[in-house]
Amino acid sequence: MIATAAGVINAAQSYLQHSSSIDISNSNTNHQLKQNLDFNKQNLKQNKDHHVIQYSHSLMAAKREATRDMWAQINHKNQTHIIMQTLLFSCGFALLVEGVLPIGITEFIVCLYSVSLSLSILCTFIALICSIKVQSRITRFNISLKHQVYTSGKKYLNFDAYYKDYCYKLKIFSRWFNYIGVLFLFVSGTILWYSRFIYIYDSQVAAILFVVINSIALVIIIYIIYIVKSVKPYKNSTYERTNSEITDEITDEITDEITDEIVNETYNETHNGSYANEEKMEEGLYNTDDSDTGSDTGSDTGSDTGSNIRLGIY
Repeated sequence: MIATAAGVINAAQSYLQHSSSIDISNSNTNHQLKQNLDFNKQNLKQNKDHHVIQYSHSLMAAKREATRDMWAQINHKNQTHIIMQTLLFSCGFALLVEGVLPIGITEFIVCLYSVSLSLSILCTFIALICSIKVQSRITRFNISLKHQVYTSGKKYLNFDAYYKDYCYKLKIFSRWFNYIGVLFLFVSGTILWYSRFIYIYDSQVAAILFVVINSIALVIIIYIIYIVKSVKPYKNSTYERTNSEITDEITDEITDEITDEIVNETYNETHNGSYANEEKMEEGLYNTDDSDTGSDTGSDTGSDTGSNIRLGIY
């Protein structure tokens, strides 16, 4: 009788200890799972914030790189114009020094030669000065500091507006003065060698051929200047926006809409999957019945532990 009572008491103590250990294990597991869920949410939020910040920085860097590419392209083109105008200016001075007219020519040819050569040197020099001024103003544009105020009291967020206000008119002046200088330089050379063929070499045929061929070349040059137009962007009601407006619009749309949509979709998909797993785990955690753990004593402890493992407790 005493042995039976001792066995019952021992079984009851074992049952109470097992129930207590199961409750403690469930409480610790739930607390750990809650912490993991909180950490996962914070990690996803931080990843989203970092992605948006990184994407915005990438857009800003791309915009600045595009402005730098445009600046470099126009700068390189203007430097090429300066080199070409310098060569033409040196040709004008070479003709001024070496282009000696023969003795005995008419006064009309002398006056025509002097006027054409003077205008050639003058126009080429004006074109060179304008190109140098354009180069100086191009280099003064600050790509990094967008809010810099220039002499006109304006701020220029892009290079197009700055170039239009400070450099475009000088570029037009330089172009046309360069054209006029080339034409007068061509006329001066033609007059010089026509006079030499007539008065030094005494060859009217060579003089006529030289004038005819150079006249054809001069007509071709004028045709290229006036008829052959340079390539320009097509303008209509859709494409009249400046690069700054297009860039700002793209930046706003991508940053405020596309980025948020992509990030939110990824964020929601991740959370939906994690929430589904979490709900399954929570169902396993909070639907645990005490009857499964307390149905039997002694040898039933192992089966209770196995069932709890399948429910996701351990």
